[in-house]
Amino acid sequence: MRRVFFFSLFAAFLLQGCRVSDIRTASINVRGMTDEDDCSAIENELRKLPGAKFLEVKCDLQNGTVNVTYDSMSVALKNLEFAVSQAGFDAGPYRAVEKNKFPEKR
Repeated sequence: MRRVFFFSLFAAFLLQGCRVSDIRTASINVRGMTDEDDCSAIENELRKLPGAKFLEVKCDLQNGTVNVTYDSMSVALKNLEFAVSQAGFDAGPYRAVEKNKFPEKR
């Protein structure tokens, strides 16, 4: 009985360490991104995500895409797209969230 317990414990320990991270690169189509300030705003939102320690962000202004290298064990693609929408840009199925916009004076 003790052997089975220790073998199970050892097997669980080995299997737990098999997949610590899964680094992936995604290309996100971003509508409305026009300059480096937009790219910086997007990068700032992305860096707030839990997997940000592995994050690399490269903006392609000509093609309107953001290439993101991230840890898929910490954050999913939909989280990346949502973060881009939080920066004020349409990405994937998410619409831009307008932040810090004040109503026009009448």
